[in-house]
Amino acid sequence: MSLLRQVIPTPPPHAESDRLTFALTRCRGRSRAWSGTAYRVTSVRRANEKDLVSGEGSRLIGQRWNPPGLFRTLYLSLDHQTALAEALAQNTRQGLPVSHSLPLVLTAFQVKLDCVLDHTDRRIRSILGVTLDTIISTPHELGPETITQAIGRLTNAACFMALLVPSAAVRGKRNLVIFRSKLAAKDLRIINKDELPTNKRALASGLSYFKKDNLKYFLKSSSPEPGDRCRIRMSEGVSLRRSPVRDAVEVWLGREGGESRFSLSA
Repeated sequence: MSLLRQVIPTPPPHAESDRLTFALTRCRGRSRAWSGTAYRVTSVRRANEKDLVSGEGSRLIGQRWNPPGLFRTLYLSLDHQTALAEALAQNTRQGLPVSHSLPLVLTAFQVKLDCVLDHTDRRIRSILGVTLDTIISTPHELGPETITQAIGRLTNAACFMALLVPSAAVRGKRNLVIFRSKLAAKDLRIINKDELPTNKRALASGLSYFKKDNLKYFLKSSSPEPGDRCRIRMSEGVSLRRSPVRDAVEVWLGREGGESRFSLSA
């Protein structure tokens, strides 16, 4: 049985939870906005639009900044080298050799957050009563809630959207830990999502697509014929008709009287 299919119990709260809760009230005026590009490395199987941003895997098994079973958390890195190092380190902890974890997919995200607590700031760590060494050396395998998991749990319960944290895989680098329930669609965007392996496989398997109003419409075949139907993501009627242009068809969207026409090369 894979780890993700097991039901992992949520550990009881860390013994210092009350102290940390009080300390976090002193941090509320010290949050800051953060925007920029962040990165994540995943397996090919997980490199799809849903899994990349769901945070469900971290909820199921727990990670450094969230205990298992409670809330979804998205882990990103501020540079691509650190993202790769973090992914390989996690696989190593789970007993998976590097050669068996490849190939991997590196994905970039455009992120804009309003309320981030920066744990790379020595003053924040001082208020919380934790050291840099404690943060990066605390293990997070299955077991009692760690102090970093407690901080994440209590920060999520407060007004913060995310944490900036030091990387445990690459000394001096930073990661971004986002609480998924605090995230709006406008806060996170996958860069070049059409290049994800799932979309590439769809094209390689003979599916063509075109776009209208930022929605993607997949055709059944790379050589469509009049009368073929499209697999679409909206309720409008779609049909293909022979175009006067050689080796092309016309794509008609909409119902009678309100149709729009597009040309698509076969």
